[in-house]
Amino acid sequence: MYRLVALDLDGTLFNDKDKVSNRNMQAIEMCHENGIETVVATGRPPRFTFEKIPQKLLKEYCICYNGAKIFFDGNLIYEKRIDSVVVMKVIETLLEMDELVQIVLESDNKIYCNFDPDNHWGDITYESFESLECSRVYKILVMNQDKIDYKQLYNLYGEQCNMIRTYKGELIEIMPKDVSKYQAIKWVANRENISTKEIIAFGDDLNDFEILDGVGLGVAMGNGHQELKNIADQVTLSNLEDGVAVCLEKIIRKLS
Repeated sequence: MYRLVALDLDGTLFNDKDKVSNRNMQAIEMCHENGIETVVATGRPPRFTFEKIPQKLLKEYCICYNGAKIFFDGNLIYEKRIDSVVVMKVIETLLEMDELVQIVLESDNKIYCNFDPDNHWGDITYESFESLECSRVYKILVMNQDKIDYKQLYNLYGEQCNMIRTYKGELIEIMPKDVSKYQAIKWVANRENISTKEIIAFGDDLNDFEILDGVGLGVAMGNGHQELKNIADQVTLSNLEDGVAVCLEKIIRKLS
């Protein structure tokens, strides 16, 4: 019997317009009606997540920044920041590798950049590095990292923070030490006395790898990364084909 469904957003629960389809939402509501809880698990910040997901999902658990913040019913119940010394050293190393590297720091639901991010995300409010207190950073994003030696960066800081490449290798995401989506999902499960074997998880990118490999039923999206499909228990249809709903509907039917 499954008791918790963990849901990635981009490329998984969301369609190409950052929306949750009616069919996906209906499948989630069927889970709730059958006593199965849900947790959203995303690398996105709270400001984006809370704006985009349906209110019914906001009433449940919500993991942001790849696990650096956890909310329940819209209230913050857990957070962890990157050590301020590590933040400064990582920035220094990145700029030494490439003085034109584009860096984003996520802090208290604001972004701080060393470049103008409008070309990436449209008209967005941001502040410069100089105004940031480094002790308040939850996640570092490295954007144009073609000249960045990822292996060297990982060797230097891999034991002081959690580091992963996502979006088909286009991004480097750096989180606090021991922070990941999987660790956050296990934290939620422990709070609800749920074992990892009672969890279903959906994902499409490499920051979902650990989750799909560790839960009772790991489901990769049809549009997902091949490495994820290789270790998943199941591969469902793509996010544009309501792959989450297709899988959940089959599971709920077995309960009826």
